[in-house]
Parts: sequence; structure tokens; C-alpha cells
Amino acid sequence: MIKFLNMEKMLNLCSFEQAQRLKKAGFDWDVTDFYVENPNDFMLVKPVLTKIKWDELDTTNIYHSAPTVALALKWFRDEKGIRGFVLQTNRANYKIFADYDNGVNSGNYNLGYNFYNTYEAAESALLDELLTILEEN
Repeated sequence: MIKFLNMEKMLNLCSFEQAQRLKKAGFDWDVTDFYVENPNDFMLVKPVLTKIKWDELDTTNIYHSAPTVALALKWFRDEKGIRGFVLQTNRANYKIFADYDNGVNSGNYNLGYNFYNTYEAAESALLDELLTILEEN
């Protein structure tokens, strides 16, 4: 018997709010999932066609790339010079850290003393913190 895996459960996609913030921050990498925003709601879609400019196809909706949280964190490393880390502190807790090196300056960001129960929750919180750092600078 063939068992099909639910990829959405395997891959931790960013939330709709994170997708909006990533778009404002300049995230432009190719992805296969998008949030479609209309005046009343939003939904996640997986289009058949990829690598097209969604805003040119449909002007009644707003499209936001929906990368995995891991891909968004890689974008921060590669494009913004900010590295985020999720560290397991004990069997049930995770903590987040970040540092930066833009070629001129380097240092650490204080991301507080919060603990998270799952790696995925910590990774998502890390993305939120990094987006806040970009928005404030």
C-alpha cells in the first residue's frame, strides 16, 4: 500500500502575517505556496504554475509568498547577514538566538528569555523576532 505524506504537516510554512511582513522586507525567492489576500479573507494556495508574477495575473487579489520558516530563515542568513539559531536547552525546551555580520559590523541580538515547547514553535518565533529587527532598523 502506498502512503502519501501530507507535505504541509512536514514543512512548517510561515503564517499569513509572517508572509505579509516578509513581502514588505523584500523577500522575493521562488516558492511553491502562496497566500491569496482579498478584501475579506485570505487562503493558502499551491498553484500549478510557478515562477510567474502573480500580481500581473490577477489585480483583484494580493499574493504573498508562503515559504517554509526554514527557507525564510535561510533568506535572512543569505540576504540580510542575520543568522538565527534554535537551541535545545533540555528535553522539552528550546531557546532562540541571533547574530549578525554585515561585513562592517557584527554582534548579537538579545531575543529575550522565552522558552518554547517545540522546535517548530521556536523557529516560528525566531522568524517573528528577525522580522521585527528588520522593521525597527
